[in-house]
Amino acid sequence: MEKNILDSRDLSKLFDECIESLKSQRDSTHMYELGNLFAVIAEVKGDLTYYTIPSFMGMLASEIGNFERLISIPLPLLPDPMRKEYENYFKVAIETTVEALRQLKTELCEKSSTDPRQIIEVLGKFGKCFSELYDKRSRAERIIRPTYSPLPPTSES
Repeated sequence: MEKNILDSRDLSKLFDECIESLKSQRDSTHMYELGNLFAVIAEVKGDLTYYTIPSFMGMLASEIGNFERLISIPLPLLPDPMRKEYENYFKVAIETTVEALRQLKTELCEKSSTDPRQIIEVLGKFGKCFSELYDKRSRAERIIRPTYSPLPPTSES
């Protein structure tokens, strides 16, 4: 007897949890979990389309976590004008990611057949958000990099 372990309603709920976590807490943990689930779905279904999703979700989830920590650190690492600019940018990135997740949810959970072009469009949004967050974070890290060496000076005799 074959029984489905996961159906589209279950997957839809997981998407909703991921979206809510991103919107309310700026937490990308559920996005990692959803990406890992898609890796398993890809293995089970053997559908190459599903193999593309975990990597993009994982990369973006990681960058969201890194960027969130950068702008949330209470220490004055970023100058105030830059912090405000980055917080606004992060808000837009979260909104774009949520929009892309909703689009992916619709494609995978609400339609009878998936359109690979729509999935590629979502992955493009994930990739664009990842690239932009990475670029901004890299720029900020160059600014806040310590100008001193964390190692004590060596004594030369």
